[in-house]
Amino acid sequence: MQTQRIYDNQKERALLQDLTSDHEGYKNFNPRKVDGTCEWFLDDDRFRTWRDSNTSSLLWVSAGPGCGKSVLSRALIDEHRLSTNVTTSTVCHFFFK
Repeated sequence: MQTQRIYDNQKERALLQDLTSDHEGYKNFNPRKVDGTCEWFLDDDRFRTWRDSNTSSLLWVSAGPGCGKSVLSRALIDEHRLSTNVTTSTVCHFFFK
């Protein structure tokens, strides 16, 4: 029984290690935005409606390769622009490379 528990704990630890990532490093792999850029996104009615909503929803940003999605996403996260109420909002992000 004790051996099984040790084995299970080791498997659990290994699984959790596999699931962890350097999320900050993946985010910061992308360059910072140039001053004055990305403002079009913040002014878009669809973004503001999503950001200001009281319901849980997903913000999906899509475009072709090299269009600036990752730079925009990093700016939104770094500048805390994804929520107007930090006490009631949870923002999750993950960058794939």
